[in-house]
Amino acid sequence: MILPFALCAMLGGNVPASWLRALALVESGDNPHAVGRHGERTQYQVTPKVWQMHSKVPMHRAGQNTVRGVVSEEWGHRINRFEMRKGRKPTPAEGYLLWHRPARVTKPTRIEAERARRFQNLVRE
Repeated sequence: MILPFALCAMLGGNVPASWLRALALVESGDNPHAVGRHGERTQYQVTPKVWQMHSKVPMHRAGQNTVRGVVSEEWGHRINRFEMRKGRKPTPAEGYLLWHRPARVTKPTRIEAERARRFQNLVRE
């Protein structure tokens, strides 16, 4: 069963702080000014499409609280959908893949799997 986006968004925001810290390190070396090849921005590498779904503030003008809020809301939404489908919480590696490439959680590329392992190790430290 898939819940409507508005309800999932209300349930979102359940991302552990340790996951947010690890994500920032893996995605950008915790550089809040990082810009990716496809327009991703911030230390979390938020895509313009995701940003527009969650904030009216231009990404380049957003403060860190806004950025964390957008990431927590979207990632929390993805985690909740995973939990509803699988009946369990994602592992840290699966959690990383839910942020980085949600369609490839079960079949990550070699590089994605390596980053997911690095993320999982950072969460455990």
